[in-house]
Amino acid sequence: MTGDGVNDAPALCQADIGVAMGSGTKVAGCVADVVLRDDKLADIAAAIEEGRRAFANIGKVITYWLGINVGEMLVSLMVLFLMMPKPYEAANQMAMGLTTGTLGVLPLCFEPAERAVMKDAPRARKDSPVPARVWRWIVVPFWLVFSTAAIGTLYAGLRMHVGAHRGPEIAQLCSFAYACDGGVGTTCTADTNPYMCRCLASGTEQWGRQQTEGNNFEAQFTAATGLAGIAYAREEGPWDRVSEEGPLGPCSPGSADPFGDALPRGARCWRPWALRRGGLVGPDGRTTQTQARVYEAFLLDQRNCVRQGTLLAKSMGWHTMVLAQLAFLHCLRSPRPLLETFTRNSTSLLLLCVSLLISECLMYVPKVNAFFDLAPLGLVSFAITMIGPAMVVLTVEGSKSLLREWQRQNLKGGPT
Repeated sequence: MTGDGVNDAPALCQADIGVAMGSGTKVAGCVADVVLRDDKLADIAAAIEEGRRAFANIGKVITYWLGINVGEMLVSLMVLFLMMPKPYEAANQMAMGLTTGTLGVLPLCFEPAERAVMKDAPRARKDSPVPARVWRWIVVPFWLVFSTAAIGTLYAGLRMHVGAHRGPEIAQLCSFAYACDGGVGTTCTADTNPYMCRCLASGTEQWGRQQTEGNNFEAQFTAATGLAGIAYAREEGPWDRVSEEGPLGPCSPGSADPFGDALPRGARCWRPWALRRGGLVGPDGRTTQTQARVYEAFLLDQRNCVRQGTLLAKSMGWHTMVLAQLAFLHCLRSPRPLLETFTRNSTSLLLLCVSLLISECLMYVPKVNAFFDLAPLGLVSFAITMIGPAMVVLTVEGSKSLLREWQRQNLKGGPT
C-alpha cells in the first residue's frame, strides 16, 4: 500500500508493507514501513531485490554453519565409536575456526543476487531461510560425505604412518612383549608384531633398512643383564666402535619417511656402518650391556615415531576437514553450477586464498605447527587429503543439479 497524506495513514498502518512518499506528511511517514525519499516507485523493485539477496545469503550462512558444525560433531562421535584418535584438539579446533569459520563465512555475506531472483514467488512470513529441500538434497549428503572422508583420511594416515588405527593398538605399539625360557644368554622369541610402527619398518635408509628386512617383525631377542638386544644374524658386527659412537646418531638434514613426511624432532637414525645385517649382534652372537643400552635408545625412537606418526595422521584428517568445509562453502554460494559462479565475486576468491594460505602456514611453518599440534605433510599424504574435498564438490554439485531438475519439473507441473 502506498500513500502520502494523513488520510492514507490507517491504510498504511494496516497493510503488510506500507510505503510512504518522502514528500508526504509526517503522519504517513511515521506509520509506514518504508519511506521513499526520492518518491520513485521504481526503487521499490530495487529494495525488494536487495531484500531477497540478503534473505538468501542469510539462508546460505545458516546452511553452512549447521552443515560444518553437525559434520564435525559426527566426526567426533565416529572416532569415539571406532576408538580412533580425534583428528583435532582444542588448538586444532581454534585453527579450523579461523580458516573455515571466521574467514569462511564472510564470502557468503557478499554474494550478489541471482539473475532470476525477481522471478521467485513471494515468501510467506513463516518461511524458513533454509527450505526443507535444501536439507534433504544438499546438507544431509554433505554430512555423510564429510564424516566419511574425514574418518577415511584419518584411517589411511594411521595405517601409513603408525601401522594401526585403533586407540588400544596404538597405545601398545612400542611395548616390548616377549617370553624367555631361561636367563642371561638364552634366546627369546618376540610376539608376532613386537613393534608395528610403520616408519620403522618402511625400508628407508633413515630408519635402518636391513634391520627390518627378512624376518617380518618376528625377530629373536637375546636376554642380557635383564635387558634385551636385537639379534638378526650370527655374524660379527662392528661393536668395537660402539664405545666411540653408537649405531644410532643424528638424522641427516631433510630426512623423511617413505611418504615424504618429516621425522620427529630429536629422532635418531641408523649410522651407515650399522646398516648391515647382524649389525646389532655381538661377536659371540649374544648381546652385551652396551647393546642393551642401544636397544633402549631404539625403543625411544620408536615412541617418537608413534607420536610423530599419530600427529601426521591427525594432521591429514584436520587438513581434509578444512578443505572439505571450504569446498562446501563455495558450492553453497549459488544454486547454479560452481564453474559458472566461482569467479563472479572477487571478495570470495580473495578470502578463499587467505584461508588456504593460513591453513598451509599452520602446517608448514615450524614453530607455528608445533603450537597448533600439526605436522607438515609429504606429497603422498597431502594428495590423500585432496580426495575428501573432491568428494564434497562432486556430491554437493550433483545434489544441486538434481534439485534444479526437480524445480524445473515442479514448475512445469510434472512429477514432484
